Amino acid sequence: MTIYLLRHFKVQDNGDSWLNSKEFNRWVDTYDTLPLKMMNLDLPKEIDLIYCSTLSRAKRTREEFLPEVETIYTDKLMEVGSRVFFDTKIRLYKYAWFTMGSIMWYFNKLDGENRVDSKRRAKELVEELKTLNKTDVLLISHGFFMKVLVEELIEQGFRGEIDSKPMNAKLYPFFNSEILATNLLAKF
Repeated sequence: MTIYLLRHFKVQDNGDSWLNSKEFNRWVDTYDTLPLKMMNLDLPKEIDLIYCSTLSRAKRTREEFLPEVETIYTDKLMEVGSRVFFDTKIRLYKYAWFTMGSIMWYFNKLDGENRVDSKRRAKELVEELKTLNKTDVLLISHGFFMKVLVEELIEQGFRGEIDSKPMNAKLYPFFNSEILATNLLAKF
């Protein structure tokens, strides 16, 4: 079985990079609706199923290719939510807010989804994918969650590599020969 991971097309964000806590939360709320930089993709023709995040930027990416392939939209591929955990008028660089949120997520200190929750979600998704009688599946997701998902894929016997910061519109194949052999035998 080959699972192709794809981070949605790049969001065209021309807004202010320095935000206080309220501005950051507002920006997070609107980020999913910003325009995307559409790109051409060379996707393998063997893809027989697409799983896609339910967030708009992933759905809009999905609309650009392989219209004939069945798509399952799922919250299991959504990005980990990003919210400020304290109120301040101090303006910080956008990615400083993300970094602080990531640290809180890692140590399971967020009110929303934390590391344990994200790992559980990734595990459920990979277990579901392994039960499919498919050989090539495309997953359209988001950068931060993709890193969690890759850890789970590797734990469950898949092989592949991903950039330390997943690139938008770049395919990352993960291959599991045991599942592929089982799925091919099931077709005969």
